[in-house]
Amino acid sequence: CPWNCFYCHNRDLIPVRTPGTVAWSQVRELLGRRRGLLDGVVLTGGEALRQDALADAAAEVRELGFGDRK
Repeated sequence: CPWNCFYCHNRDLIPVRTPGTVAWSQVRELLGRRRGLLDGVVLTGGEALRQDALADAAAEVRELGFGDRK
């Protein structure tokens, strides 16, 4: 994330300057294994709207069975 927001709820999860990423295939695999155990999926943090693949990721999450919150 290019920001350093004092109110960020993910601040302590991943140090701001830590290099590296988790491959989307790993995330997708984890979500597939957790289907039925999780109430939902939230795509947040790291200025998610700057990610070119956000729309595709959201579509894949829906395909895995995680729908809109009602």
